[in-house]
Parts: sequence; structure tokens; C-alpha cells
Amino acid sequence: MNVIKTIGIIGGMGPMAGIELHKRLILKNNVTKDQCHLSVIHASFPSKIVDRSAFLEKEIDENPGYEILNEINALISLGASVFGIACNTAHSPLIFDVIKSGINQEASVKLLSIVEETKKYCIHTLAPKTKIGILGSNGVYTSQVYLSHLENNFEVISPRYDFQNNFIHRMIYDVEFGLKSSNEVVKDGVLELLGHTMKFFEENSIEVILIGCTEFSLLKEYIALEYSHLTIIDTMDVLCNALIREATTN
Repeated sequence: MNVIKTIGIIGGMGPMAGIELHKRLILKNNVTKDQCHLSVIHASFPSKIVDRSAFLEKEIDENPGYEILNEINALISLGASVFGIACNTAHSPLIFDVIKSGINQEASVKLLSIVEETKKYCIHTLAPKTKIGILGSNGVYTSQVYLSHLENNFEVISPRYDFQNNFIHRMIYDVEFGLKSSNEVVKDGVLELLGHTMKFFEENSIEVILIGCTEFSLLKEYIALEYSHLTIIDTMDVLCNALIREATTN
């Protein structure tokens, strides 16, 4: 008999992203009664985890990996043993390596990497040399976290830094209309910048849009509808499926 493991979600980066991951775990688990759903412990302490992109761009010195590690260890003590971090930028090596190396090696714990799981998914589902455009934060961009994992198998199309910063990153961080500031409401400013971004990618003949930021995962349905001629890979879905796989497999 399979022993169902307890999933730990490290959220708060931003808070809606963790909620969305938790929601998808519930929706993808096709059951008919409460007692058959997966056990999930969801930690969301946004005030404790400093901004990941700000750290990677050397605007602050504090590495957010240490607080993420603290939260993982706290959830281990509560019984969680399969972990997912609801933030792509937190998987940049300068942050993620701190987390991995700090977990007690004697504990029976599985920390999933959204980047590694996405790489495996892309290799399994896409043709070699497929052109991929990435929607991600400046931290994902500057640390090349997806580029370094995908460039040997695919052609990753990246804009110049000024375009990345003023269009893609701004969709997340603009204080007036960005995804982090507007909760469930997607404002016109985001959609305008998305239009410019998608025009850039289409002019460069991309075939796949990789949603490489959990904030952009909140735009998944809109992107899939408006750009239905493209393949959309949402890394949050990839992580969600991997968490279910690991939690239900001995």
C-alpha cells in the first residue's frame, strides 16, 4: 500500500503564487470527497523573505535562501516531506544551493526543483531546437537559470536587458499596476506590456512561451487564449504535477 506523503509549499513570494500552487494541487487531484485530497502544509511569511531579484541584482546583501530553508525545516518538523517552492527566482543557484545544502541529509525529504522538472518536461514534450521565449523576473534573467538548463537542447530567445527590465520585469514589479501590486485584478498596464513582449517574441519566431515566474502563472489562461497559436508551458503546472507524483509514489 502506498503511503501518501505530506506536501510542503513555501509560498509568500508573492502570496498569490503560493495560493495558486495550492489551488492547483487540489484541482488536479481528481477525487470525490475531502478525505481523499492530499495533505498540504503551506507556509506564507512574505515579510520574512527578502526579494529574490533584488538579491540577485546585488541591490541587497541578504540571501533569501536562508529564510526559505528555515521555513522548510519548520514544515519538516510538522511532517512535510515533499517540498515545492512557489517562486522560480528562488531556484537561481545562489539561492537554491543554500537551501539544498542546509536540509538535514538524514531527513527523508524530497526538495523538488521547478527548473529541473521543467527541463525534463521540455525534453520529453518538445522537438530539439524548438524556439522558446521565457517570461521571468530579472533574477531569472540575470542568473540565466532557465537558459543554462535549456540551451543545449533548445533555442532560447532572450531580449536585451533594457527590454527585459522595462517590459517583462515591469509587468511583475510596477508599483502602480504590476502583478505583485494588484492581487487578483490584472490591470491594463500589464496587458499593454505583455502585448509588446509577445510582439518581440513573435518577431523572433518563437514557438513556445515558458511561464518562468509564478506571478506570470496568474496570467496563464489569458496568455493561452490570446496566443493560442503558441505552446504555453507553465512551470507552476510542471511543479504541481511533480509534487503529486512524489507525494503518491513510494
